[in-house]
Amino acid sequence: MHVTVTQGEADESCCQRLSCRSTAGGVFGGLIGARMTAPRFKPLPQILWELSPAEKQKFYSESIVILECLQWTDIDELTALVMGNAGLQEKLTILLTEYLSKELGIKIQYQQ
Repeated sequence: MHVTVTQGEADESCCQRLSCRSTAGGVFGGLIGARMTAPRFKPLPQILWELSPAEKQKFYSESIVILECLQWTDIDELTALVMGNAGLQEKLTILLTEYLSKELGIKIQYQQ
């Protein structure tokens, strides 16, 4: 079996393939570019988990100053005490936001 393609059909087929490749390349290139330039969002627990041991110790030392006046025996009791005291919540929030922004250079964005 022998198939012949006239010049016009070959040009059209070639142009369609190039057009598909160009479109696909543009889409993937755009996605990669958007990903590279988009800000990297990390939730707060992940940021705290990824702190180095020295950074964790520094943050602990600063936060224990606020918490040392409380009498607590475990994390559940401490959590209940802090959640029941708006003043402590505010102090810890300020400490955390200042530590993240000043010490680590993290830009904080609040979401509801």
